[in-house]
Amino acid sequence: MEKIKLISLNIWGLPWPFSPKLNKRFKDIIKFIKNEDPDVVVIQECWKWSYVRKLKKTFPNYHFSYFRKFLIHNQSGLVTMTKKKPKSVKFIMYQRPLTKRIEEFLSGKGILITELEIQEESVFVINTHTFSRIISGHGDLLLNQLKVLKKIVNEKGSMILAGDLNITPIEFLEWNKDELSSIIPKTPILDPKNPYRKKAPIHFMDRIEGNKGPTFLGVKTNPLKFVLNTQVISNIYLSDHQPIISEIIFFKQF
Repeated sequence: MEKIKLISLNIWGLPWPFSPKLNKRFKDIIKFIKNEDPDVVVIQECWKWSYVRKLKKTFPNYHFSYFRKFLIHNQSGLVTMTKKKPKSVKFIMYQRPLTKRIEEFLSGKGILITELEIQEESVFVINTHTFSRIISGHGDLLLNQLKVLKKIVNEKGSMILAGDLNITPIEFLEWNKDELSSIIPKTPILDPKNPYRKKAPIHFMDRIEGNKGPTFLGVKTNPLKFVLNTQVISNIYLSDHQPIISEIIFFKQF
């Protein structure tokens, strides 16, 4: 039996003035990770390369997975931190969307796959951030990215999928089709009480009544078995999203 504690958070790491108080929030994020001492940290929107460098300096006991440095940026915005040394790391970039939204074209969003050995089996930690819809007409672009992600989910035997999928709970259920044992948080990821959420741009999903947010966590295993406990952390405001903490117990069934 082996227990993995995982944190997933979109840190809203856009440059000023697009996301406020980033330096302060990043210090709070580092403090939060230190206090929780997780085995795995899955981060989205860590765009500034200086922040990747700061994480590596602050947490020397972790191994870091990311795509690549591009000028002063972490091109995909994705960072995965693991106490265990990965067996492999792979990045798959989504097709760049040819839209008027230049920030989505430049961002290089994709899928970061970090392979860990757990209970003598390979478990793939999949960290992803998909296209962010501002209007409903962008749905086809997101759908194409989700098809790429689905193919990977179908191919891997054991995995933890976490990240910002930018889809609603109903869309997630339709996309997942029971492939993953999924967690749809009961507490809103896009918490209306979050002061940073009020300063974020109006999002397509903000207009959907009852939507709890685009961040989900899913697990599937073969041949391992698992027990999953996940919660959204309330009253700790680190970005326009609330952090997710999961405890996953992996074991072999004899």
